[in-house]
Amino acid sequence: MGLPMPAHLRLSPMIALVVTMTLGVAGAVGAGSTAVWAAPVTVEVLTGPAQSEYDVVAAMAERWNATHKDVRIKVEMIPEGSLAEQILLIRMAGGKAPDLFTAMAAGPMASFARDGALLALDQFSDFWNVLEKRTAQNITRTYRLRDGHYYLIPWQAEITMIEYNEDLMDRVGWPSFPKTYGKFIELSRKLQSIKVASIDVSQTVDPWDSRIGDFYCFYLAASGGKTLVRNNRAAFDNEFARNVFQFFADMVRYKFVPQDPISGDGFVQQKIFTQRYGQVAIVLYREQAKFKWNVAPILVPDDYDGPQPPYTYFNMKGLAIPKQAAHPKEAWEFVKFMLEPENEQILLASGRFPVREDLARHPAFAAWFKANPLGLPFALNMAHTRGLDIVPNTQEIFRAISAEFVAAITGKKSVEAAVKTAVERVDKLLF
Repeated sequence: MGLPMPAHLRLSPMIALVVTMTLGVAGAVGAGSTAVWAAPVTVEVLTGPAQSEYDVVAAMAERWNATHKDVRIKVEMIPEGSLAEQILLIRMAGGKAPDLFTAMAAGPMASFARDGALLALDQFSDFWNVLEKRTAQNITRTYRLRDGHYYLIPWQAEITMIEYNEDLMDRVGWPSFPKTYGKFIELSRKLQSIKVASIDVSQTVDPWDSRIGDFYCFYLAASGGKTLVRNNRAAFDNEFARNVFQFFADMVRYKFVPQDPISGDGFVQQKIFTQRYGQVAIVLYREQAKFKWNVAPILVPDDYDGPQPPYTYFNMKGLAIPKQAAHPKEAWEFVKFMLEPENEQILLASGRFPVREDLARHPAFAAWFKANPLGLPFALNMAHTRGLDIVPNTQEIFRAISAEFVAAITGKKSVEAAVKTAVERVDKLLF
């Protein structure tokens, strides 16, 4: 799905202690001795807690190992159901940090990097050349920390878009998917006449990350890619946030959302006209949807005059090298190998999108998109995506926004008051 895993726990003091202890031990062992490297070198790669991710990296490792006899790649998966960054921390505490971690999210990256637990990747002389070749410079720049360094390379992403039921649209005589709030409301009235909800929105504060799939996605689209925080202050006291709050308030007030709980996927059951997933929908609905469906960008205000397609949220996982890595240079060489188009074909074949702005245009991926045409809109949206702000308290920030968002859409507060209070609450969390 296009929503992130639950927010990381900020464990900075523990991370700092782990790094200090481990570097101290390493210094004591190495003092007065000459390093002796065993051959072949084994680079240990740790993947996230997903079998499909492990399979992708393992396939790349197999290709590498077939032609590199002096450096071998060994791949291990974090147990399914585990929180990736917590397991990484435990590994570091035990002196067993991997050489490469493939599931680093932006928030945890910032915490680990601030405490000296990650290697600055821009120390490698060919860092920017690698990104330029991959056409990922602009996206990567959003992950630069205040110290001016980069500790993560965006590797894969899930891009949130709107899936919609073309058969239901035909049934009410609507020609094409609407682009704006106003037109969507017009279509919603027609769908209401055949007892179909047009959209779904959670009307509870938790889970907090449901606000990423509605408020944040729509805010990114309306604002032309502006995120919620700027210079460590809340930056969404504006018409974009108010318009998004109002749109979802209208959806609830006009009863365009489901009026009764739905067991299972309401989109599959044709009880809801739209769904908001990432490209996982291509596989999911190929199997489950027994009707014609398509993909569209996130809706925008009626007076929108911004980038096309509009910006949307993407759930990114990146590649990071721990400071404790035994073989950082060899790990960097494998990173570059992973980013070659021939290897990113393996990633794409799994349904995971490589983070590269030329994904839809690169000839190496043309065959996949020809076989999976519904994937093309997601890929074309890649250049217009944003992740979450790299700030602490992500979970608390979105819970504060969620409380005010729910108050607005359920009519307990005015839109203006709810947005104002949300901004004030987020400011307090940032300072």
